Amino acid sequence: MQVVELSGLSKVFSGAYDVVYHGILKKFQFEPKAYVDYYPFNKDDRDYDLKVKQYEYRKSRTVNLYNAWSIGPQDEAEIRRLLEAIGLNVQIFLEFKEPDEWRRITEAALNVCFCHVHDLYFIEFLKEKFGMPYITPNIPIGSSATRNFIMEIAGFFGLEQEAERIVSSEEEKLRAALAPIRERVKGKKVLISGGYLRIGATGLLANEIGMEVAGFRHFNFDSFGNKLFEEIADTIGDIPNSISNQPAELVNQVKKLKPDIAISHPGVGVWINKLGIPSITLFAQRFAFFGYRGAYDLARRIDRTLLNTNYSRNLSRNTALPYKEEWYARSPYHYIVDRGT
Repeated sequence: MQVVELSGLSKVFSGAYDVVYHGILKKFQFEPKAYVDYYPFNKDDRDYDLKVKQYEYRKSRTVNLYNAWSIGPQDEAEIRRLLEAIGLNVQIFLEFKEPDEWRRITEAALNVCFCHVHDLYFIEFLKEKFGMPYITPNIPIGSSATRNFIMEIAGFFGLEQEAERIVSSEEEKLRAALAPIRERVKGKKVLISGGYLRIGATGLLANEIGMEVAGFRHFNFDSFGNKLFEEIADTIGDIPNSISNQPAELVNQVKKLKPDIAISHPGVGVWINKLGIPSITLFAQRFAFFGYRGAYDLARRIDRTLLNTNYSRNLSRNTALPYKEEWYARSPYHYIVDRGT
């Protein structure tokens, strides 16, 4: 089996996802075979033609969503709920699937990435080998990103009217639910750190509930994020952006930006809490983030965390960070040197 090579993919940590998918593509036998007329019915069945029509219709209304490990079951359930409400059949890969389910992965009309940092390698292969189209909407966190996610999928299937009715109703409910939270968190400054697609969408949600986005800290960045951060620039304005994965640089940035709260990748928040600033996780399997339910849950966790910051303040009083005061007076990029090519 020849596996497509994608020169445009990030050369940072996302390569690990590509390796996993590459192994699946080399070792797994998909059915039906590429470009072969195939139906899982006996041709001697007197209802064969009817079953074929039913099969083709279901396939024409089926969408595959791809989740590579960083998205929890509540997020899957929320997006499934919204897409099924507009009349689509939903299949979710890669996690928790049996081999027989994998074999039928091509029995869908469209492939969609939850996060194309993870999944683009695989769905590009399915397009090349099986002729399956795909789209890569931005990660569905917050109202605007969720609307765009659902509407782009609906547009492929010609279900825009159904989708508009659903998302408008959900947005109205979310606005009402967020109103009391917005009053309490309005004007609070937030720093958001992690994968660039997720932090960008989370920044739009923070702005939606009235918070001030103090800055973004990316682990990496590539051209896939251009459209999202153009929307951020248009919606929020010119926000400090940095690409860094060093704790020393993070601590320096936090000292300078002085956020009221941070939303950070697991394993990073400990440094922020030691500075006396509360931090909640950017993603975790046990929490909801996607769609309208996820937007409400994330806003509620921000609200509850800001209501009681004793943990981070007490941790700061009793913890010594391993950096000298002179470091905080310098630029966080003091040790980054451009050595040319």
